[in-house]
Amino acid sequence: MAKDIDEAAKISPNAEPAIGKPTRSLPTVRATLLLAVNLVAGVGLLGFVALDYRRELDERLAAMHVSLTEEAATLLPAVQDLLALGTERIQQHIDVVCARMQEAVSPEHHIAVLIRNEALQAQSHGRNSPDMLLRMEGAASGSPGSGSEDLVVGAARAGETTVLVSESVDQLQRRVRTGALSRAAVVILFGTVGAIIVNLLLLRLVTRPLERLAGVVRRIGRGELGATVEGFATSEMDLLSREISSMSSSLAMANQQREHQLRRARRLQRHLLPSAGAYGLLRVAVSNEPADRVAGDYCDVLELSDGSIILCVADMCGHGIAACMGAAILKALLLSTVETSPSLSELLPVINDRLRRATLPEEFATMVLARFDPGTRTLEHASAGHVPALFFHADGRVEQLGSSGPLLGIFKEDRWTTRTHEFPPGSLLVMLTDGVLEAQDSDRHPVGLSRLVTVLSARAPLDAHGVLTTLREEILRHQGPRPLSDDQTILVAEATAGPAVTIMAAAEPVLANMSTPAAPDRIDCGSTTPRVLRPASWSRCACFGTSDCEEIS
Repeated sequence: MAKDIDEAAKISPNAEPAIGKPTRSLPTVRATLLLAVNLVAGVGLLGFVALDYRRELDERLAAMHVSLTEEAATLLPAVQDLLALGTERIQQHIDVVCARMQEAVSPEHHIAVLIRNEALQAQSHGRNSPDMLLRMEGAASGSPGSGSEDLVVGAARAGETTVLVSESVDQLQRRVRTGALSRAAVVILFGTVGAIIVNLLLLRLVTRPLERLAGVVRRIGRGELGATVEGFATSEMDLLSREISSMSSSLAMANQQREHQLRRARRLQRHLLPSAGAYGLLRVAVSNEPADRVAGDYCDVLELSDGSIILCVADMCGHGIAACMGAAILKALLLSTVETSPSLSELLPVINDRLRRATLPEEFATMVLARFDPGTRTLEHASAGHVPALFFHADGRVEQLGSSGPLLGIFKEDRWTTRTHEFPPGSLLVMLTDGVLEAQDSDRHPVGLSRLVTVLSARAPLDAHGVLTTLREEILRHQGPRPLSDDQTILVAEATAGPAVTIMAAAEPVLANMSTPAAPDRIDCGSTTPRVLRPASWSRCACFGTSDCEEIS
C-alpha cells in the first residue's frame, strides 16, 4: 500500500524500536560502587582525622597544663626564698630558668612572678610585656575574651606570691596536626590499596560478567536466539546467566514454532495464488514477492461457469501477518460473490460492504478487477483506488487504466464505474501493486510507472512471460539487493489466437515425419504441425496455436 495511505492510517510496521543506545552517557556499576565506597571512606577518614586531632590535642594540652603547673609549683619555694634578697635576685633566677627551658624544651616558654603589687617577667627571650602578663593572668583565671586562647598557663600561689608559667599552643597544635596527618596518610595508603583490591574484585565479579551478559543479550537482540552464556563465580551472576540462557532458549523455541507457522502460512498463500499458464484464450504469468514472510497482496485468476475469466489484483493496507489475513478475507469474499454478480460494478459494492464488516475499522484495501469474455473478446475493467493497470493494445498503443472508485472497506455505500475494452489476440493487460512502483534505489527514488512503460515499450512485442521477466529484471536492477519495503505483485494476461492445449510430453522423442533430426537435448512437445521442440527436461508443456509452447510444472 502506498506510503501516504500508510501514514494516513498511522501504520508503521517497520518502525524501529526506541530501545537500544542510551540517550546520554551513563556511569558504570564499577565506577558507581567505587565512588560510593570511596565517598563513604573519605568522609569517614575526615571524621577520623578530625576526632583524632581533637582528642590528641586535648590530651596534650592537659598534659602541658599539668607540666606547667608542676613547674610553677617547683619555682614558687625558690622565689619565696629569694624574697629576702630582693626582686633583682628573683629576676635573675627566672631568667636563667626560662632560658634553660627555652633551649631544651620550648622556645615559647615564659615565666611571670606576681609579688603583691609588683610583677616580674622573664626577659631572656624578649617576650615580656604588659600585654603578655595580662594574657597569662587571663589564661590562669580562665577568663573568656582575654586573648589568652593560644596560651596554656600553669600557676602556683602562696600568700601574696604567684608564679605563672606559660607556653604557646601554636607549636603544640602543629606537632599534633603533623602527627594526625601522618596517621591519615597511612590510612589513605591502606585505603588506596584496598580500593585497588575492591576495583579488581568488582572488575572480575561484576564488570566482566555484566559485559559478557550484555554481549549475549545484544546477540539475542540481533536475532541469535538460543545464544547462551556460561556460569559465573558468584551465585547472583550465575543465576542471572541461567535466566538469560533460559530466556534465549525459550525465545528460540518460540521462534522456531513461529517460523514453522509462517512457512506453512506462506506455503498456503502460495497455494492460493493462481498458476501461470493457459486459461482458455488467455495466457497468464504471475509474480508475488512479499516484503515479510507472508504478503498482504492478493491476486487471482478465476474461470467462471459462463466461460468468462476474472483477473484480480488487490492490496491490503500494510504487510505481514495482519495484511495476509486481510488478503485471505478478500479471496474468500471474491469467491463467494463473483458467480452471483453479473458485472464488476455490482461485484465491488458487495465486496466493500462485507470487507468493512469483517475487518477492523482502520483496515482497507485497493483492488483492480478485469472480466474477460472469450465469446466477444472484450475486457471489462474496474478499480477501487488501485494503481493504474497497463493495457498494451495489439497495435502497440499503451493505455493506463486508472481508478474508477474509492478504496474498499472505508465507506458503507459507494459506487464504482466500469469500462469495457476490446481484447483481441496480441493484447496484454498488466496488473500490479504499488510495491512494484515504489521499489527504491540507493537514493530512495522509486522506479515509477512511466519508467516501466518505457522499458516494456522498448522491448515490444513480448508475450506474458516476457513482460513479467522484463518487469522483474528492471525492478531488481533499480532496487539492487535492498530488502523490499512493500509487497510486490504482478499479474500479466495475454490474449492468444486460439485456445491453449495442454499436452503431456511423449515418453520418447517423436521422430516420425520430421524433416530434420531433433537436437539431443530437445524433443517434440507433441504432434503439432509444424513440429515444436521442447527441452528434454520438461515434464509437460502447453502449446498455443501451432508454434509457441511453454513448460507446465
